[in-house]
Amino acid sequence: MKRLFASIAFALTAIATPSFAAIGGPFSNGFASSQIANNAFYQANFSFSNGSGFCYFSPTANAVSYDQNSIPATDPRGTLQNRMVIYYKGVTYIGSALGTSDENARTVECNLNGNSEASATTSTSTTANSFFGSTSSGSSNVAALTSTILASSRSFTVNGSFNGNIVQTAPQLRFKGTGQLAFLSPSSAGSVAGLAFTGFSGLINAIVTAVGNAQVGQNFDPAVFTDAQLAIQSALTALPPLLTGASIDATYQGADLQTMNVTGFLRYQ
Repeated sequence: MKRLFASIAFALTAIATPSFAAIGGPFSNGFASSQIANNAFYQANFSFSNGSGFCYFSPTANAVSYDQNSIPATDPRGTLQNRMVIYYKGVTYIGSALGTSDENARTVECNLNGNSEASATTSTSTTANSFFGSTSSGSSNVAALTSTILASSRSFTVNGSFNGNIVQTAPQLRFKGTGQLAFLSPSSAGSVAGLAFTGFSGLINAIVTAVGNAQVGQNFDPAVFTDAQLAIQSALTALPPLLTGASIDATYQGADLQTMNVTGFLRYQ
């Protein structure tokens, strides 16, 4: 009799207990289906020495924004689901975040790019009025309004990347990871090499133009061409050592590198 009462009590407890289904059904490895995640995006927070930051990204987000006429327009602030903000040593950077995830492998990765200067330009068109006061069709004036979004007068650039591991899938997908940020200064060796290349290119073009305009006439003077050839060869010989600063390795060595810790989660609009 005691065993019968115990069985009845256990059955009543099982009926009263609410049941929870696995996320996405039995064939999704515990993850929400792609249809459910269509309007979702990832949010990540960064922490590192002398700075912090955050980003939003979605694998289906556009890399550029669109105006009211559905025309692509470059936006330094990124899009609603594709943006990044970083503060480091007194300078704020704003830009884009492009990432993706592999839920089966439980990984999340993202690439970052930003600048310390940003402005937005809005085009507005106004229709001109005719002499008699009526609106004339086909006549319009386009004005561009520029507003400053971010300014530091430094023109610094930051690039970064991070990889995270999904540590929780329910009730909310969460991830943790590490990454690296590379802060680049316009006074680096790469910029100096670019200026050198531009200067020497102008010098060589000037030599070619001067020789072409030389009035050698019947008294041909080969020294004009010989001296010009030696000058061009000297300029070309001086270029390779200067341009080594523009290589990828030299740029990486000249960057201010910071290792960051990343925490984030999947959220909906």
